[in-house]
Amino acid sequence: IQKGRQNCHVTATNMNAVSSRSHRVFMIKIKRTNTEDQQTLFGKLHLVDLAGSEKVSKTGAEGVTLDEAKMINKSLSTLGNVINALVENNAYVPYRDSKLTRILQESLGGNAKTTMLICCSPASYNAAETKSTLMFGVRAKTIKNSVAQQIQLTAEEWQRRYEIEKAKNEKLLGIVASLRAELVRWRQGERVEADEQVTDADFEAPDSAVGTPAAAGGSSAAPILQPASLPSRTSASDDPNKVEELYAELDLKDEEINKLQQAISKLENQLKQQDEMSKKFKAENDSMFNDLTRIQGENEASKAEVKEVLQALEELAMSYDQKNNELSEKVQENETLQEELQRQRAADSVKEGQLQELRDTVSTSKKKQVEMMNSLLKELAELADSLGIVSPSFCGADKIEEEFTVLRLNISKMKSEAVSLRSHVDHLQGERTSDSGRVKKAEAELGDAKLKLKEAETRVETLTARIGEIEQERNQQEAQLDRVNAELSELRTKDQMLAQMLEERGVSAANSEELKTKMDKMLETIVKSQSSQLTDEIHKLRDDLHERQRKLEELKEENTHLNYLNTQISESKAEAEKRAEDLTARISVLERKAERHEQARQDLQGLEDTVLKELRTLHQLRKLFVQDLQQRIKKSGDLDEKDEEPSGSLAQKQKILFLEKNLDSLTNVHKQLVRDNADLRCEVPKMEKRLKATAQRVKDLESALKEAKESAMRDRKRYQAEVDRIKEMVIKNKNANPGGRLGGGGAKIPKKIIGGGGQPRPAGASPMV
Repeated sequence: IQKGRQNCHVTATNMNAVSSRSHRVFMIKIKRTNTEDQQTLFGKLHLVDLAGSEKVSKTGAEGVTLDEAKMINKSLSTLGNVINALVENNAYVPYRDSKLTRILQESLGGNAKTTMLICCSPASYNAAETKSTLMFGVRAKTIKNSVAQQIQLTAEEWQRRYEIEKAKNEKLLGIVASLRAELVRWRQGERVEADEQVTDADFEAPDSAVGTPAAAGGSSAAPILQPASLPSRTSASDDPNKVEELYAELDLKDEEINKLQQAISKLENQLKQQDEMSKKFKAENDSMFNDLTRIQGENEASKAEVKEVLQALEELAMSYDQKNNELSEKVQENETLQEELQRQRAADSVKEGQLQELRDTVSTSKKKQVEMMNSLLKELAELADSLGIVSPSFCGADKIEEEFTVLRLNISKMKSEAVSLRSHVDHLQGERTSDSGRVKKAEAELGDAKLKLKEAETRVETLTARIGEIEQERNQQEAQLDRVNAELSELRTKDQMLAQMLEERGVSAANSEELKTKMDKMLETIVKSQSSQLTDEIHKLRDDLHERQRKLEELKEENTHLNYLNTQISESKAEAEKRAEDLTARISVLERKAERHEQARQDLQGLEDTVLKELRTLHQLRKLFVQDLQQRIKKSGDLDEKDEEPSGSLAQKQKILFLEKNLDSLTNVHKQLVRDNADLRCEVPKMEKRLKATAQRVKDLESALKEAKESAMRDRKRYQAEVDRIKEMVIKNKNANPGGRLGGGGAKIPKKIIGGGGQPRPAGASPMV
């Protein structure tokens, strides 16, 4: 019920928040078998939700909801037509106009009791719908069904009923024989005593009055018939009219014999037709078996293809594991790069400190140089005034050159570190390209796997279509077998009727011993000529029917097995599609991360370019600074020095600020890379768990498939043992009752002989009861 509730589609309308959009039928089949007498009772219970009719103007249904409302109203109108036809006792009831009425055919007009519950609204706004619904229930209430138990009798029960009816028939035949003998005595003028007359008590309790059929025919009928036969013998030679009547009776018997021969020829033709039909069934069965073998081969091929797809998926999983390992390696390399970057930052901070110290030393040296130059100029001016000689000497030039050499060394170190950083970035870029190539390869493999999955789906669809065709052919063959069984049952009933008629004829013809002997001889010759051939053909037909029934059961088992395999293949296909979707999602995540890495690489490259530019500018500044120092020493001007110092220090500050900004952006990019790597590390164990879960799921499916095959084999063996047991029971019953199918009397008459119409009675005989 829960599964049906999930499959039922519901939606919201203007009248109901939750409205079911289809009918719902829940059917329970009950079978009860009595263990003592093996009597089986059948029954069904239908629980139906009719999903009441609606007005589109009130519900506001549109699109798919409108189509569903149309189908519901159409089905309910068909149900109303069926109820009207049942109420009016029409010869034709349109059960097949709708699937709902076809399913509920037994509940509406069959052997069933039906209870209808109506849910309607008391509001005046819904008065029209409420009235139509109640009228619908009133019409349905007028249907009257006669209910009886559905009993499936066993072979022993049918045999017991047959013996009871046969005993009753024999007792009634004995009573009829005694009545005929009494009538003959009355016609001959004899007086029958009261104790010898047949009364109503004999009909009510034939066991006490008449006894068994053998006793009735041997003890009471024979003594009474003997006096009736003596006058006929004595008077046959005296009365020529009776001789003519006897000849007329002989002619009638000849006509009856001719009719029997015609019936035998008809039966022979029918047996030939049955033989042709059995051959046709056999050929169709062989073709179905060939189709089944071909379908099994296709199924095995589809299994092999599914295995190949699973292997491809496993290879994809292995490649994914390899990529995860490579990703972990890249994460480790990124960590090493991060450490190197931190070391580089530390070195940069040290260099900044050294640069600041260098600036301080340069400023102090400039001040000292200015003071020294001023003092020297003063001394030179004094000497020039006193001696008139101008020969200035600069002693601090060596120290300045040494400081410039130290600055050159620091700049060269920074340049070498920048070159190493550039090479490392190139290495990372190469690894990124290799990773992108691997990702493309994985995408190509995934596309191949999807193509294989599509091919497997198409093959599974063809297999299901073929299975449906085989099921239709099997149903047709079952219908043909039912028709053949019906014809056989008709032949058996006609055989029983013929046997009874022959027995009655044997009793009524007891007036003439000569006619009886002639009839017996003629019947013996006819039956002996035809009975052996008919019995052999009947046995062959029965063997063929049993063989076909067994093959049909085997085909049913194979069909169920194929359906189970089809469901397994569809489930494995769904699992494979799910895995493919997971892989595509993972690949998309990797692509996004690769784009981030590419962006980081570009940012690093831009930062590297800016660092190189800054290094060039520093080199140019160093040259300019040296040139400025040389010019200042040469010019020894105070005004120029004061003007140039603020400009040089301002340009240097601007460059330093620019470098700090670039370093901050580089740190931000590095932090983003660290976060991405941490996310990747968190996702790796999740992916591993999912892969393990899929592998476990595949193992569980394989074990379930193996168990299903084993259970199918066990069921098949158990079914075969049951069939063998039933065959043995049938053979034992045949051996225990070899003459059960033949009529009573001297000659054995097969069941396939169909009795003719009403047989003429001899003159003077009384009508049979």
